[in-house]
Amino acid sequence: ADFTYNISDSGQAITVQFHDISVDQDGSIKTWQWNFGDQSTSDEQNPEHVYSEPGTYTVTLIVTDDAGNTATISKELKIVAGKSVQIVLDTGWNLIGSKVALKVSEIFNDDQYLSVWKWHNNNWAVYLPSVEDKGAEYAQSKGFDVLTEIEPGEGFWVNAKDVATITITGTPASDTSLTISSGWNLMSLKVDEKRDISELISGKEDKILSIWKWENNNNWAVYLPGEEDGGKSYADSKGFDLLTTIFPGEGFWVNTGSAGSIDNIETPPVVGKVTYPDQKSVSKVALYKAMGLASANIQVEM
Repeated sequence: ADFTYNISDSGQAITVQFHDISVDQDGSIKTWQWNFGDQSTSDEQNPEHVYSEPGTYTVTLIVTDDAGNTATISKELKIVAGKSVQIVLDTGWNLIGSKVALKVSEIFNDDQYLSVWKWHNNNWAVYLPSVEDKGAEYAQSKGFDVLTEIEPGEGFWVNAKDVATITITGTPASDTSLTISSGWNLMSLKVDEKRDISELISGKEDKILSIWKWENNNNWAVYLPGEEDGGKSYADSKGFDLLTTIFPGEGFWVNTGSAGSIDNIETPPVVGKVTYPDQKSVSKVALYKAMGLASANIQVEM
């Protein structure tokens, strides 16, 4: 006997879809008896069950074959309470992140939002809420992917027409570490607490070239681990801010690779323009070209 399961959290209920994967080598399985560990049972082969409370439950499956033989398996299932995250968006470009997974079409589902962008696998994925095909044709013409989901720990850009508040509900990731590839990474925290930059990259300073955050004043803040002053002199010379802290809900760029001269620091370079159907023009799109190819990953423990 054996089974797998998938957990989904709508914010109102925690639903688990169970999948029987039992095999009978010399016959066929005729019956299934499930005990979900909360005094609920089922005799379906692939039942769905709703848990009303978070906790750890022992789920047991007993299968019986055509010869009357039985086999039993039990697994512990951890149900975590859903988490609601609220993020305030300013008019224009916002670099944000979420500690819970989200479906882009469910959150950004009206023309209040011009576009949503995520950097993934050295390429952009884009979602255009006001376009009938949600940006599929545009993405194909540019060699981009169509954006459908944001995972915990991923940063993403939202271009908003007006100030707005979005609410995202789901199950927080159990693993709060971040995996960073060589080159440019667009990320966010998976925890509720702010992180000082020095704490965030402790022990990994020699692998990280720069960290960038888009501030509310429409300006970059930057931190350079390889510089004695953390990049303050460089930031001052460019009119940037010095980055010291990452807060929950913020997106940030991390560039990894071999250290170079401060005279050749790569900013997340600029910008393209996108023309949407039925619009004469759109403000600058905060697109950034990737630099470097993915290689070994770095685990940053939070």
